[in-house]
Amino acid sequence: MNCQPHSDFNSMQMKQIVDRARYSLAAILMVSVLCLPDWRASAQETAQAPPPATLPSAETEQAATEQATASSSASLPPTAVPPNTGTDEPAANQVPLPGESKFDMEQGKVDQMTQEQQMQVQLDFALKQLKERTPEDQETIQKLIAAFNAETETLREVTWAMREQHTLYVNGYIDDKAPYLAARDAVHAQMEITFESALDLVTSGFGDPYALQYILVMVKRRYDTGLYDYKAYIGSRILSQQREQFVYVLLTLARAAIYNGAPEEGKRIYQNLEEEMVEDIDRRLFATAETISEQYKQEIELIRAQAKDLPEVKIKTTRGDFTVQLFIDEAPETVAHFITLCEEGAYDGNDFYSVKKEETILTGDPAGDGSTEPDQFIPDEHERETTRMPLAGSLAFLKLPIPNSPGQFVKNSAGTQFAILLAPIPSIIKAQTVFGRVVEGMEVVTSLRQVDPKKEKSKNEISLPNDRIISVEVINRPEQLPKVNYLSQPG
Repeated sequence: MNCQPHSDFNSMQMKQIVDRARYSLAAILMVSVLCLPDWRASAQETAQAPPPATLPSAETEQAATEQATASSSASLPPTAVPPNTGTDEPAANQVPLPGESKFDMEQGKVDQMTQEQQMQVQLDFALKQLKERTPEDQETIQKLIAAFNAETETLREVTWAMREQHTLYVNGYIDDKAPYLAARDAVHAQMEITFESALDLVTSGFGDPYALQYILVMVKRRYDTGLYDYKAYIGSRILSQQREQFVYVLLTLARAAIYNGAPEEGKRIYQNLEEEMVEDIDRRLFATAETISEQYKQEIELIRAQAKDLPEVKIKTTRGDFTVQLFIDEAPETVAHFITLCEEGAYDGNDFYSVKKEETILTGDPAGDGSTEPDQFIPDEHERETTRMPLAGSLAFLKLPIPNSPGQFVKNSAGTQFAILLAPIPSIIKAQTVFGRVVEGMEVVTSLRQVDPKKEKSKNEISLPNDRIISVEVINRPEQLPKVNYLSQPG
């Protein structure tokens, strides 16, 4: 849609816009069916022995935080990549929110309306408010409407293209799955672009009901996969402001607030929820909210001061691609070791053998079960003068656990296996070296099929294959890597 002068803005023009937006909503629902991981049929490992290299478990982390809070004045009620926003904490008054856009009507009348009728009433109300804005504001909003319209149309097109490739492949008309996978990745990328466009439109102050519905779908998607990035924070905050009081909206807002450096907002939400509404992740976040906030602030400062050309690797997986930035200044030997392994193809074909939502993802074992011990070890670097923080999306090498000592690890025992954190785990900073962070494609990381290698497989249970690394490409590295002082024995 070409942007017209504000005097030409009318309900018919908006009707044409939102009619096309409806196609995107149908498309996003279809994408959810075709592309989202099926958590009900997560893959299982047959090996019974626990992996020798581990990070602190959720239970260990919770026990540690409960012990810490027990000795302080804190009390319990009942990822992500921190954005360089220029502020330490995304306080409430720094997030633009739309004005009151709910229509004023008796609840009984609302209940008798279809969803389409309700959305039309909301749209009429938003248009009425728009006419009261200045001409400059109207022109700005029209541009945002045009952008959202264009992105939803693109989403519709790439979704149908993906569906066509999927149909051809599953019915045997083509043998190559690559075109479908490429189309799938294009849909996922466009979903994120459309999400950003919807957020831009609604935060401008125009309560577009179709943009709000799209935001609701994307927030639910993030809740389902455990992705609590800055877009999840903004989106759930908008929905909360719009009186969307679904439990998953409130939980997403609380978690995303703590993940992204706003602990008081997250804790305030938790304090107003009933005991049965919160989950283990929420109790852990509540107990460690202040520590996470401090680590978040430290990481923001490090991001501002870091070099602009840090080493990066692109990891291609069965779910799509994601990019990892490597902290060569804070963990030079660890990064050099990781880059060397990537260039040697050591990770190609490796399974993600443990994937626990809102906890960790483990990979890097050629045996695919976490049991392989390395031939050589690398020295710890977590006690250097400057270290990176264990936030959602951070990478850390796994170490050998000390028997009968939960949360304790053998010094200098990292080898080849590594973890991607799906949630902040503050305590590992004392024992693990954080050497990188996912900077692109975190939505791919959180969509990896869940796997619990310790869970016994029940009789007749259908196991889906683990997601795996297809290949790793080093896309930026220094000409000369730092020297790694390898050890033949840990300790």
